[in-house]
Amino acid sequence: MTLPVLTLAYGAATLVGRKLRQRGVAHYIARLSQSQRSRSRHNHFYTGLSAYSWVNFTDTYADLVDALLQLNPGKRPFYQH
Repeated sequence: MTLPVLTLAYGAATLVGRKLRQRGVAHYIARLSQSQRSRSRHNHFYTGLSAYSWVNFTDTYADLVDALLQLNPGKRPFYQH
């Protein structure tokens, strides 16, 4: 019973990671490469899992981010919500 669930979760995260890389926004979510590496640092699965974490972060901490931006209004142009 758990194997099909794990397979679906892995497949979903991998597809999300692949789509994010195709859109060119994966570098905002996960560090993709380092100068001394010839291959990417993380695979599509890792990028997809990190995307879910970022979505949960923005939902959970949106009020905190707004409060911090009020302390330094000069940073507001760099923040997109």
